[in-house]
Amino acid sequence: MPWSHPSRRLLGRYDKEDLLRYYLAVAPWFLPHLQDRPLVLTRYPRGIEEEGFYQKNVDMAPPWLATWKDPAHPEAPRYLLCQEEAALAWMAQMAVLEVHPWYSRRFSPDEPDWAVVDLDPMAPATFEDAREVAKVLRDYFQTTGIAAFIKTSGATGLHIYLPLGRGWTYGESRELAHLLGEALAALWPEKVTLERRVERRGGRVYWDYLQNGRGKTLAAPYSPRPAPHGPVSTPFLWEELEQVDAARWTLETVPGYLSQRGDPWREITGMAQDLRPFLLELKRKAGRPRQGRRV
Repeated sequence: MPWSHPSRRLLGRYDKEDLLRYYLAVAPWFLPHLQDRPLVLTRYPRGIEEEGFYQKNVDMAPPWLATWKDPAHPEAPRYLLCQEEAALAWMAQMAVLEVHPWYSRRFSPDEPDWAVVDLDPMAPATFEDAREVAKVLRDYFQTTGIAAFIKTSGATGLHIYLPLGRGWTYGESRELAHLLGEALAALWPEKVTLERRVERRGGRVYWDYLQNGRGKTLAAPYSPRPAPHGPVSTPFLWEELEQVDAARWTLETVPGYLSQRGDPWREITGMAQDLRPFLLELKRKAGRPRQGRRV
């Protein structure tokens, strides 16, 4: 594979060679979260000082890279599948600074593996506000026996994933995230909002359940984010929530962190739990039963 401009600065003091070194260093932990999932890429060919762009269609990719086209939509893009280290190297060459996988795999594109919640603090709310909301969720999940996984967004927020069993639709996963958010916002309206209009969020933590949709994505575990200090969206354990400093996880520090402690999310791959009773209970408490639908 041709390798060009290795010293080109992409973000802050990090150049393209630094990005390649990072991708290869974290490959054993990064790849399991990407394999068999269609990817949306965010590229910055000349670094974050210039405008980047999202890329779904990888028609220009070399033929040895694995790709996938949605059989339900013949005109859909040809998505990249990152199955091996060589694909990570190609992404470094293409200055991919964010990797966004689907929540479903190519074998079952209509069935998400998890429901997701993006806790996004709206200024003047901060990461500390997102942490407070996450603490309440942690206690609730522990009490109810629900398995959930948390990571930093790589910016000011937090991402929470709820593994699902087989046969869930995207409509159902969105409904689960929606009803859970509505219940929390009703109890804590001064802290949590589901308001879609930005100007009405009022310095609260925005509970973004709309990320649950076919083709919707969040930054992958261990994906870089386009900011000068080289932040990385990084999983951690719930018991670490009080001490987590999202700024400490960067292209430089994450490889050592993983080498020392392993992937806190290693159990999420292939995990399934029966959350249908939980969804039914949320619907009952909301007083408006709804049917999940495919989206």
